[in-house]
Amino acid sequence: MEAREMEAREMEAREMEAREMEAREMEAREREAREMEAREREAREMEAREMEAREMEAREMEAREMEAREMEAREMEAREREVREREAREMEAREMEAKEMEAREMEARERECPCDRRLYSYFGQCSGPPKTCSVPR
Repeated sequence: MEAREMEAREMEAREMEAREMEAREMEAREREAREMEAREREAREMEAREMEAREMEAREMEAREMEAREMEAREMEAREREVREREAREMEAREMEAKEMEAREMEARERECPCDRRLYSYFGQCSGPPKTCSVPR
């Protein structure tokens, strides 16, 4: 009887030990699963942060490029405006010069004698040959 009791206790102890071992193994598997899940979550978060950083970098780069294009466009516009203004000034100067030249020519024509296109004398009299001109001598 004692042998059976001892055997039963030993069997119970082995079963208890087996259950404890199984519980420890289960706990270890659960811990391992939690750790693995945590590593995967951390990896996903890190990947998300890296992706966000790349997107932000891309947006910043795009913004810099856009700013550069806008600046280039403003500079080009300024150069074109400068060219237009210079051309307008040059044209105005040519027109003014043409008007001045026309005025000088008109003035010179007014001083010319109709008989032979000689210039009038200082006093507005014809200096051409006598009896060939209607302008007083």
